[in-house]
Amino acid sequence: HPNVDFSKLQIPANIGQNFTNELNNGINQVAASLSSIGTQLSTTFGNILSQIRYGILSVIGTTGLLTNEFRRSLAIGGGFESTMTSVQVVSGSTADEMAQLTAKAREMGATLPITAQQAGQAMLIMAQRGTDFADILTTVEDVANLSIFQGSDMQTAASLLGSTMSQFSLSIEDTSRIVDIFNNACNQSPLNMTKLVDSMQYVGPVAGGMGMKLEEVVSALEALHASGLEGSMAGTGVRTVLQKIAAKAQIAGVETKNLDGSMRSLSEIFGELQQKGYTVGQATKDFGARGANAAISLMKLSSKLKNYERGLAQVGTTS
Repeated sequence: HPNVDFSKLQIPANIGQNFTNELNNGINQVAASLSSIGTQLSTTFGNILSQIRYGILSVIGTTGLLTNEFRRSLAIGGGFESTMTSVQVVSGSTADEMAQLTAKAREMGATLPITAQQAGQAMLIMAQRGTDFADILTTVEDVANLSIFQGSDMQTAASLLGSTMSQFSLSIEDTSRIVDIFNNACNQSPLNMTKLVDSMQYVGPVAGGMGMKLEEVVSALEALHASGLEGSMAGTGVRTVLQKIAAKAQIAGVETKNLDGSMRSLSEIFGELQQKGYTVGQATKDFGARGANAAISLMKLSSKLKNYERGLAQVGTTS
């Protein structure tokens, strides 16, 4: 009102603090109740509980008065449950299937150096790539092991595994072998998970389309990384080499195809080119300016390509 002098109103100094204390006490009681409910009903009513938790967070989170205890309660319970809810939505899993996936995530969190939520995130990434319930349950631990052994995040490991299976038309039964190949490659060469992802996104589709073995492609990437061509440069280099070889019956007098029309191995082709004294000038003519560096590097290390492949074939290295 314009005639009221608000400066003379007396407001108790502690009213704001009292209100904050009362609100925090109430929030703590709600958090305790939610935690209790979450423990007892996480399997049956996990989806509903997740919605309740995040509804409360969205309503009262804007006040800035959430206690640390309440925040931790929401992060621990709500984060995991929210992730598993997303897994169910994306994968279309039934309640019974979700109970199994949830139990698997909790088991991985208890036995591996990761959290249950990280295990759930790996499941979510796999579901987003079209992996069904049974295959997620069977292979998620392989994804986790690759992530753990190479110190990468779950998303990188799951994405690399999923894209490779698609590019090379591999089945779920090949998962452990793929994981061993990538783990061995990183252990025996300058490759790491980031470089593998960068390289494979360029060479994978072409190599898989040509029917090449994954081991041969990865061994070629190892050779280029050992020569100083890394990441996307290595991937585009091997891709260019493969495309040029596929288009030619011979390179400098060396046959590129077997009698059945399939491509000879890179170690055979470049081993024979090395014996013929193949030059940088010839490589530039045959493979182009971009492909020449990769071709010369593969030629110089042609004797090691088979050794790389043998190293990649070691099994059980992430078990």
